[in-house]
Amino acid sequence: MASTPRGKRGRFWEAWEYGEDSECLKVSVPWTQNPRIRPEFIEKLRRTKGDAFVRQEFECEFVENGRNLVSLEEVDELPLERVRR
Repeated sequence: MASTPRGKRGRFWEAWEYGEDSECLKVSVPWTQNPRIRPEFIEKLRRTKGDAFVRQEFECEFVENGRNLVSLEEVDELPLERVRR
């Protein structure tokens, strides 16, 4: 599976976040490691497409869309208690 991150949802994010190293090879190559991409190009994209677009498409980040009431990090930090039935 090859993709750019598109939010903290879907199969790609689940495989990246929770997949065991033996299940898949995880490779992250941000634009800063590609000598063919110039900083001027990235800055122009930041101005025209926005910071979230650059972070998602060129910096290999899973960027949330900002529409959630509670972030996934906050959900992950919630204490889990046993529910009695």
